[in-house]
Amino acid sequence: MSAAPVEKVPETANVNDVTNALSNTSLNDKAAANEAASASAAEGRRLYIGNLAYATTEGELKDFFKDYLVESVSIPKNPRTDRPVGYAFVDLSTPTEAERAIEALSGKEILERKRGPPADGIPSKIKVMVANLPYDLTEEKLIELFKDYQPSSAKIALRPIPRFMIKKLQARGEARKGRGFGFVTLASEELQQKAVAEMNGKEVEGREIAVKVAIDSPDKTDEEANAPADADVNGKEEKKADAPAVAAAPAATEAAPASPATTA
Repeated sequence: MSAAPVEKVPETANVNDVTNALSNTSLNDKAAANEAASASAAEGRRLYIGNLAYATTEGELKDFFKDYLVESVSIPKNPRTDRPVGYAFVDLSTPTEAERAIEALSGKEILERKRGPPADGIPSKIKVMVANLPYDLTEEKLIELFKDYQPSSAKIALRPIPRFMIKKLQARGEARKGRGFGFVTLASEELQQKAVAEMNGKEVEGREIAVKVAIDSPDKTDEEANAPADADVNGKEEKKADAPAVAAAPAATEAAPASPATTA
């Protein structure tokens, strides 16, 4: 299992990062939180918890620090997806409490990562991923292909192109090309397994398609979590999530610093 170093937040900070992260509060609230975070970091009372399980709640984090005098807990979220970003901040009442927590918790596991789906995802109960599809196959045709398994929806992974090209294609009434794979949501796990057994290897427009159980991930799109090994994900190679860690972050910043994780 992964271990968690516990450290203080350094005093060097980009204070604006805190304000930007608190997108759901008023300007006055942001300013107050910004000031409090800066003070806590400067006084050596703020701890950074890195590589946190995405399903972790503030209540669970407070319980993890139940033997210490906690003033506040903050788990930032991505403002675009409203999903946790995988790290948090804990403000303790005094620098002494912070030091005590560091000594006791550094190298300890951070909560149970079994409480929610891991970053790499878990097998879906009703969705299949279909690879080696013709690039011009539509979602309607994909649904038709799986009609015997009561499909409720289908999604084709589309090639990423500039926005101006999307508008040009729309103006010409042309469809975007797919990336050769897609997803079908079926009525039940039984039908999902049946589809995998019966449709895998089926020939579609001269191509032998591959059908397997799709992966659901809390912090990735279907395309990112399921992209075939030879498929490019948004033009970048996917990176694996680091191990859980509790560490000190840059003072008063809600932007993820490099987390010094260790392994047990």
